[in-house]
This record gives sequence, structure tokens and C-alpha cells, in this order.
Amino acid sequence: MDNVIDKVIPIFIGKSYIQYSKEAMLEMPLSAQVYLRKKIHISGKSYYYIHIPAKVGSDSQFPFKEGDKLQMVIDPSKKKIILTKVTDKRKVKVRST
Repeated sequence: MDNVIDKVIPIFIGKSYIQYSKEAMLEMPLSAQVYLRKKIHISGKSYYYIHIPAKVGSDSQFPFKEGDKLQMVIDPSKKKIILTKVTDKRKVKVRST
């Protein structure tokens, strides 16, 4: 028989104590506050960047990895950006710095 303690994960938020089952934790969305940044290249073109925090990018639930080709859809009515992985046989080359 499974131990109840193995099935529940305690989470503290301030002074509050919440319990989630491990199954519920697998379904929780990843969340982080990010900022949109604008950079102007030496060529004069401007680019916008959204940096994904390392804690989110390295989480096992994060669906993307370096080099994945992504499709970006902007829904202006809901003010959302949606990223989906493009199923392509070719991989995008990643520059090494």
C-alpha cells in the first residue's frame, strides 16, 4: 500500500500551507514573470527578446529544447503569444558563443 506522505507535496506560500498531490503537480502550468526587451542591432534593425528564466527552461515540463523550430502566433484580442513546436525534420543550427 502506498504511503500517503509519498503522494502529497507540501507547498508554503508566505504563511499559508497548501498540499498538492503529485498527480496535480504534473498538471500545473509553468509560470514566470518575464520582460520584453528591445535591442537595436548595429545594422539598424530592431529586435525584441523575451528571456525565459533558467528555472522554467530547465524544468522537465518545459516542452522545448535548444534548436527547436517554433511557430509564434499572436492573439491580439486575448493579448497572448502562443508558441508551438514545428514538426520539421531539419533542426535549426544554434550559434555557439
